[in-house]
Parts: sequence; structure tokens; C-alpha cells
Amino acid sequence: MLREVRLLPVAWQHVFIILTLLSIVKKIFNALELCSGPGGLSTGFMLARYLKYGFFVAVANDADKNVGQTYMANNPDTEFVLGSLSSEKIKKIIQDKLIYAVGTRGTDIVIGGPPCQGFSNANRKTRIMANPLNRLVFDFVEMVRRVRPFSFVMENVPGITSIQDGKMIERIIRDFQSMGYANSEYWILNAANYEVPQNRKRVFVVGSKSPDKIVRPTQTRRNDSTKQHISAWEALSDLPAIPPGSTAHGSLGYRRGAQNNFQKKLRNGSNTVKNHIVTINGNEVIERFRCVPQGGNWKDIPKRKMSLKGTYKNTEDTHSGIYRRLAAAKPSVTITNFRKSMLIHPTQNRLLSVREAARLQTFRDSFEFHGPLHSMQQQVSDAVPVNLAAAVAKSMLKHMVSSLQTIGVRPS
Repeated sequence: MLREVRLLPVAWQHVFIILTLLSIVKKIFNALELCSGPGGLSTGFMLARYLKYGFFVAVANDADKNVGQTYMANNPDTEFVLGSLSSEKIKKIIQDKLIYAVGTRGTDIVIGGPPCQGFSNANRKTRIMANPLNRLVFDFVEMVRRVRPFSFVMENVPGITSIQDGKMIERIIRDFQSMGYANSEYWILNAANYEVPQNRKRVFVVGSKSPDKIVRPTQTRRNDSTKQHISAWEALSDLPAIPPGSTAHGSLGYRRGAQNNFQKKLRNGSNTVKNHIVTINGNEVIERFRCVPQGGNWKDIPKRKMSLKGTYKNTEDTHSGIYRRLAAAKPSVTITNFRKSMLIHPTQNRLLSVREAARLQTFRDSFEFHGPLHSMQQQVSDAVPVNLAAAVAKSMLKHMVSSLQTIGVRPS
């Protein structure tokens, strides 16, 4: 069950990273990550610790080449397979890479977040099992069937629980139970309860070969009992200002010293702010920004300004998330594609930068995104918040370590 440590052919500077990891953790559980996105879930898993036990993602997969560039740049010691999980060829390549990476002992855990376009609130007409956008969920299930790990974690949006009156999630649970994961269940967790400055609900389907129940993560509590959640301003206040209608360079100095423990943690030793770039908007859009108070949205913008240049002539069907300004004293709203939804900075008349959105997703400042700006914006919004992933990972670690002790033998 525990990873047979095997250094892959990597550059010498990366060997040091592996050796450092091994000096911190006593035992490593190996992981396979499917539909990885830029790496929010895997970053959280590899940050998690319990009794000197930890995770290492040996092999990862995603179909997006820009995602792959980001993932490989930040995880140089993980074997990355580029291609759609729906392809039988890609499934076989993943299996081959996994055998090479972890040896004969097998895989301890499979994690991943199959794309959720068909399950989101924005796609109510497509939330059916037959939607091709939903098929990757069953490709994930199939890979668990083939790899037969000791445990698994599948992340998705809450909409997956309501498809066809809950029949889809019931089918997924039954499929896992039929493979021997009798304790399979799902949790709906709000990231704001796990040191994430963002209200973001996500579903985690979990299971293992142990008969014991997997205990869901304990919600974090702050020393200041009057403030349980981290606010958007606590996350962003040390980052440099960007004038409206312009963009910043990819790497800047901090605006000021870290203002709180959250900022200190996310700086992670960085001396510069990377990816602090925004979409440049025209004057008419900036004028709309000026009309929106904290916590407000497009409804606060005069109709004449909304309809300028022929845009938003008919506002009856306009989504409430458009032109929303973050409230500084509260956690952020869910970070979707912040360029398309026009998510406004709490105090500046512009959209969020890539780094600011990454902060709200609890990526460390040392984590650098790659690809065109539109791709980086999508990558950040699609990711699992790192701190939420770490909380789930710690629960899985506790369960897996306990299973080692109670079962008495390594599960196969």
C-alpha cells in the first residue's frame, strides 16, 4: 500500500525536492490524479500531513495542453499524460506510466475532478446522464476499476447530486460499492469552512477498501471567535495595485509586508508577485465598474451605461453574477471564469488578476500559471481550492493510516 519510493529520471535539482520530502514524511502513499486541471487537488494532497505520513502524485493526466504546461512546471517529478481520459489509448498509457512509477505494489489512491460543465447551474438543460460532458465521470470510475487503488476521491460540483432526482450520484456510489468500496459516500463541503476566502461548495465522492467510515474533514476555527471565515481583503490587501484600463507585468514586488498569517502562508517564501495580470477593459466598461458598490452587481449600473455600444440591451435574462464586486469584509463569491463574469476587485475599478483569483483559491504565490491569459483565467477558476483539497487529503490520510493499523496487513 505504501509507496515504493522510486526516483524518476528528472533533473538533479528536482532530486533535492524528493529527498527533502522524504526527510519530512515517514511514509508516502502514492497517488494517481485524473482530470487534474492545473493542480489544485494534487497540491493540497501533497501539502497534507498526518503522523509524518503524506501523499505523492506519481502520475497525472489532463486533456488541456495549457493545463499540462502549468502542471508540469509546478510538479516536475510527476509523470504527466496529456490526452482525454475518454480515449482508450490514453487510459492504457496512464496504466503503463503508473506501473513504471510505483512498481508492483500498486496504487494507494486515485484522485481527480472530471470536468463538470454538464453538472453546473449554468447548464440546467444538460444535467442528464446522457450528456457527453458528463461521461468523463464514468471514465474516472472505469479507471478506478482498472487500477484498483486502496481508496479514491472524486471531486465535482453540487449539481451532480441532483441530476435525474439523484439517480446519477446513486449510480456512481453503487458502481464503486460493486468494486469492493463498501464505505463509498459523498460529502458537500463549503471551501470557506476550510481556510479558503471563498464561498465555494463542492462534492467529494470518497471510498476505500476498509469497512470503516471515512470521517469528513473537521471545519477550521479561528482564534478570533467573531470571525470564522477569511475575508477577500485579508487575502488580497498586500498585492500591488493595477490602474484601471491597464495590465501589470507578470512579476512585481509586494505592495506591503504580509498583513496576516494567511498572507504569510500563501507567500510561501516568494519575493515577487507572479501572474498579477488582468484583462484590459475599455472606458465604457470601467465606467460600469465605478457604479458597482461592494457586494453589488450589474443591477447597480444605470441602464444607459449597460446598453452602451449595443451591449446588454435586454437585461431581463442577465445573470446576477455579472459585474459583481467582491465585498472586502466577506469571503469571495465562487470564483468562476472571472473574465467572463466580470468579477470586480473589492476596491479597484478593474477585474481580478490571475494572481488575485489564485489567492482566493489558496494557491501559494510560488505556484505559477502558464499559457495565454484567457487560459490562465480558466485554469484558476476550474481548480479545486488548495486548502480545501488539503483538508480532504488529511481526512483520507487519517483513514488510510488507521486502516493499516486495524487491518494489520497492507491492503492490496
